[in-house]
Amino acid sequence: MTATVRALALDFGGTLARPGPSPDGATVAAALRELDNTVVPEGFATAFEDAACRVRQEDRARGIQSPFAEQLARAARACAAVIPDPQAATEAVFTAVPDAFVDARAAATLRRLHASGLVCVLACDTQRPEAVRRRTLRAAGIEDCFEALVLSSTLGVRKPHSRFYDAVVEMAGCRAEEILFVGDTPAKDAVGPYEYGMRAVLVRSANCPPTWRPWMADSTPSYDGPRVRFAAGTVQVRSAGPVPVGMLAGRLSVLSPGTERRHLAATVNGPARDAGYMSLGEGSEGWVLAPVPHGAAFAPSLTGALAVPRGTSLPVAAVGRFQLMAALGLARLPVADVPDAVVVGSGPVALGCVLALRRRGAERTRVLTARRHAPIGRAPGVTCVSGVEPGSARLVIDATGQPEKAAGLVEAGGTLGILGTPDEDSTLPALAAHRSGWTIIGLHELAPAPDGAYQHTYTDAVSWLTEHLDPHLVASWCRRVPGHLAPQIFELLDRPGRPAEPVLMFEWAA
Repeated sequence: MTATVRALALDFGGTLARPGPSPDGATVAAALRELDNTVVPEGFATAFEDAACRVRQEDRARGIQSPFAEQLARAARACAAVIPDPQAATEAVFTAVPDAFVDARAAATLRRLHASGLVCVLACDTQRPEAVRRRTLRAAGIEDCFEALVLSSTLGVRKPHSRFYDAVVEMAGCRAEEILFVGDTPAKDAVGPYEYGMRAVLVRSANCPPTWRPWMADSTPSYDGPRVRFAAGTVQVRSAGPVPVGMLAGRLSVLSPGTERRHLAATVNGPARDAGYMSLGEGSEGWVLAPVPHGAAFAPSLTGALAVPRGTSLPVAAVGRFQLMAALGLARLPVADVPDAVVVGSGPVALGCVLALRRRGAERTRVLTARRHAPIGRAPGVTCVSGVEPGSARLVIDATGQPEKAAGLVEAGGTLGILGTPDEDSTLPALAAHRSGWTIIGLHELAPAPDGAYQHTYTDAVSWLTEHLDPHLVASWCRRVPGHLAPQIFELLDRPGRPAEPVLMFEWAA
């Protein structure tokens, strides 16, 4: 059954409050000069702003949160300032610099939710110390609504780092799937929490694109009876239960190897979670592909569910799902033509990418892969290669989640597309990108898109596959496996004996 929401994790700026100002050099210098034994030379304001910019850039690249004292220390070293008590200096600065102003309507809503019995945890990125943020909450009359504060300034990591969400779950005192994360930033407050196993609601604010319609943001997902569970690094298969009235039985589900291996690994030291997010059920109007765990029953009206066009074969429906991922991202490329693109990887995401490129007019696509006789090589216009000369490709798309390796292939003035989801600690060579004039673009399928684009793009993808490719070719990219063999399949994914077909589907019997 779908877990009951027992806790709320709430962002602060843009959700409960209007974001407050960041400390500027002049204000910081003035605050420090009020402290005993502190020496602040005339050049400190400029030194601080330079240091703050550098620290923020480094932190964002690494997903961490350095203490505010680190900005002070760097500025002090640059201009020979003397700051004997960094903690007192930090408190002084954030006493001088106003915190965010809590919205009265948001505060009233929070009080009602807390009174209803929900555990509330503040979960936000901030430079401010906990004492300063508590002072702001106290002034707004909502400090006692929070069971705990999870702040990046205390943890040393920022959303969407998994350690941040680890702390949220620990402080909430319940399972990840029982937590509803509420915030205004898609990557950190919706995608990140959802991938961790929580539910998420995106608040509309100035920072939230009006076209954002993420299917993971439903506060009450309409599905029941997931069949595969990740727990402590193991894969568990559950027995089928009765299908609730009004729902479709999950008959088939599609494996996304990269994402699901990452989710499985996260359960070694993290919370358990249901596996998968692409299941197929058959209703009176035909097949429906829904964003629910493997084998789960679901309501056909579920947000994000895709209607499979009538007459579409199941292999085309599954391959089209991966083509959809690529097509939505490729629509944001700054180049209209796609000559001699290089796609790194040969799994299902890479397959969807080369097909989407072909549909956009690519006559030739090189696929960089170490796999001999990879099935992706049978796609029209594809040549599999074991190496590409560094700095030689105008367009490189990474479908492996390792863009730092793909970056070295991009020519000066070229484009790097990031289609595979990178690890949290993945970094790109900023200096090389700067000097070479690269364009780097994220190709995540859930980035903002016009209303209706998800279904429209999927329909176009499967129609193109049906009309332009031999059905036997599409079927050769797919393998159907009984669902009870899921543990063995996951065990094989990192081994030489894994199935050759890039698209794997689990079959679920009642």
